Amino acid sequence: MQLDHAFAGGPVFGKADAVAPSGIERFLRAKCGGFVEFRRTAHEVWANFEACGEIDASCKLGPQAFAVSRGKRIKLGRNVICRGILRCEFFGEGSVAVEEDVYIGDDVIVSSAAGVQIGARSLIAQGVEIFDNDTHPLDAAARRKDYLFIIGREKEKPEVPAAPVIIEPDCWIGSGVFIGKGVRIGAGSVIAARSVVTRDVAAGMLAGGNPAREIRALGG
Repeated sequence: MQLDHAFAGGPVFGKADAVAPSGIERFLRAKCGGFVEFRRTAHEVWANFEACGEIDASCKLGPQAFAVSRGKRIKLGRNVICRGILRCEFFGEGSVAVEEDVYIGDDVIVSSAAGVQIGARSLIAQGVEIFDNDTHPLDAAARRKDYLFIIGREKEKPEVPAAPVIIEPDCWIGSGVFIGKGVRIGAGSVIAARSVVTRDVAAGMLAGGNPAREIRALGG
């Protein structure tokens, strides 16, 4: 267990930390879980991620990191640090592929129904939201059916628009950025904090705003 970032506010767990809890610990969690809040163990975090995909043994996972997937559709490459939530939605054929040396900060949410790819050495700051789908239909009647599906009163989920998101290598996505479906962010680009990205950003650019626009080329 180690601290990985000045703003992380806690530890990250390596594969070596993911030992199964002792019998006493399991007993205490079972008996006291309704009265005492237990921090998720390294074993629980790693078991969750490995059930959802291919996680390189060199990765480090935060206590609040979480993965959701039907089958193994999440892939974390070498030396990834993940403190956020990675979701392959139950609708669509989404996947999340994170290349080597990527940092994914606290309170990040990645939602995939089509495919999200994060290139090597990219930094995803705290609070970033990456959605390759609209989550719900735009049409009000279809959205009502979607709600009824969620609560079990409809058999089929209405179609939800989705398109892959690609973040190329060496990008920095600032705190609180939202990235929508179908967006490609070019290699080496920086997205300013709180921006809303709804269209492509060329390589080597500083972009920001709502909606985000390219501000200037970055030197070097």
